[in-house]
Amino acid sequence: MTTPEERLCSRSWRLRHSAWTLWTLLSFGLFTFCGFLIIGLKARNRMWLLSAAGWFVYTVGMFIAMSTIDSGTKENPSNSVAYNISAAVFFLAWIGGIVHVFITNRAYLRWKAHDADTPWYAGTSGPAQPTGPPSSPGSGSLPPAVDSAMRGYTAPPTPPAPPWPGPQPTTTASDPRHTTSAQAFSHPRHDAASAHGAVDVNRAGVEELQRTLGLDAATAHAVVTTRARLGRYVTPDQLMTEAGIPPHIYLSLKNRIDTPSAPTPPSTPHSPGRRLEF
Repeated sequence: MTTPEERLCSRSWRLRHSAWTLWTLLSFGLFTFCGFLIIGLKARNRMWLLSAAGWFVYTVGMFIAMSTIDSGTKENPSNSVAYNISAAVFFLAWIGGIVHVFITNRAYLRWKAHDADTPWYAGTSGPAQPTGPPSSPGSGSLPPAVDSAMRGYTAPPTPPAPPWPGPQPTTTASDPRHTTSAQAFSHPRHDAASAHGAVDVNRAGVEELQRTLGLDAATAHAVVTTRARLGRYVTPDQLMTEAGIPPHIYLSLKNRIDTPSAPTPPSTPHSPGRRLEF
């Protein structure tokens, strides 16, 4: 299992990384803070660490209540109001802790699936010096000189642009072998399907996503709304991580979707103009 989708679809992987929930199930909610503390430190998630602090306060308060409230003996148990209230709070907190843990476990598994999970001893002895441009999704949006200055590596020199070969002779549209790039760009495809049959999710609308991919109306609207918020999808994985498509649905559509880069219109050479002779 090398991809996040394969990890999330594996039941054994999900069960193995959900072991932290046993702190709540086996301790009747008294040690729920231990599970949140473990995942909060692993993911460095402030919300989970705050949850651990809140459950720790509950544990301390419950231990204080159990030591101060008279519960009676086995032969003569106590039926006081304080004892009944503390027992009800204990039971409700256990049920609430189970619900809180299982809701948080879904977010933790998504984070764990995308985590590199590299052991501490696999790191280098010193800071790594990058030798080339990193393969991050957003690195292509900056000029090479600016990107190299921000990331600390030497950008290779930009090769000079080839000279303009001059005006090309026009050809008839009857021969498709002589179609120029300007003619090909002037007649773009109006559907979102690419040359190899995949659906371009950066161009498809709600109705086309429902017709070609079989998505329901809510999922298709989520794909289009997220695309408007992001500007465009850079990788197909963003349909799962950003648009919220479930992993099993994404795996069935992975080979049928595409996120090609936006076409760049060809540059038009400047005409030298007409020279007047006197």
